[in-house]
Amino acid sequence: MNASKCCYTIFSGGGRGRLKMDLRLSGDLIPYNPNPLLLGVTFDEYLCFNKQFQNLRKDSYKWVLDIC
Repeated sequence: MNASKCCYTIFSGGGRGRLKMDLRLSGDLIPYNPNPLLLGVTFDEYLCFNKQFQNLRKDSYKWVLDIC
């Protein structure tokens, strides 16, 4: 495993707030990512998928503009 290719996210109804974690893998710091992408799905801290819907909306506008 490679720390630069990994990330962590804290899923919570209240968000991450002031919580900071110092997660390391083989001595290297694992970066925090509020919107990780897993199998084409963009997650967010609140698990409400707002970022996923924004990405879908943006991609659909591109698709409509390409066919017009």
